[in-house]
Amino acid sequence: MKRNILKHAAAALVVAAVAFAGCRKDDPQDGQTTMTMTTAKADVMIRLAGVGKATIDWGDGSEPQAVIFSPLARSPDIYSHNYSGASARTITVSGHFITHLHCYGNGLTALDAGKNTTLIELYCNFNNLTALDVSKNTALKILYCYNNNLTALDVSKNTALTQLYCNNNNLTALDVSKSTTLINLRCQSNKFTAEGLNALFGTLHGNPIMSKSIYIMNNPGTADCDQGIATGKEWIVDATFDY
Repeated sequence: MKRNILKHAAAALVVAAVAFAGCRKDDPQDGQTTMTMTTAKADVMIRLAGVGKATIDWGDGSEPQAVIFSPLARSPDIYSHNYSGASARTITVSGHFITHLHCYGNGLTALDAGKNTTLIELYCNFNNLTALDVSKNTALKILYCYNNNLTALDVSKNTALTQLYCNNNNLTALDVSKSTTLINLRCQSNKFTAEGLNALFGTLHGNPIMSKSIYIMNNPGTADCDQGIATGKEWIVDATFDY
């Protein structure tokens, strides 16, 4: 009996120690991450989801906004802010285990998703981004970066990607060979030549996943590329859909 009591007491102490460690600020081992966004838009809105707490510093000297994530939320929560002027400001989001960041349509000129290894969804479409680094976001499953001004995109570290929407940019090349669970790739309305599209087709995985689709409409090489490279790997090639 005494041995069991001591065993349970020791277990309780371990749990208490873990809980205490989880309350420490800036602990590099517990998922602390910082992400920044630069915009000159007067009204901005972002959506966040995750575990625990986070803060949003809107970059105008106002009090940082506290965020408490709901474990029952079925979609990311919305946070908005109005600025008194139109000068460029940097928004900083800090927290533990942030899993979703939707910052689309805010006229962003810069976005740094940081070393957030828990981020699984990033929606940064409809902005003015010329560069995007997601190399540290290794858990990313969904990336929407369409309608920007990207000339290059490196997803070699994003091995968990299932959906990649990079259409309506200025891409001439893309390598998705490391994304072996990808099922939806939209790269229409870019600058791919026929050779560029053929090279992209060559990097598509051939895993037996149901309904794999790639959209290539409105690229310079759409009409002359060899779609058979993709269809031979059981990808559906859509050369007509443009969105």
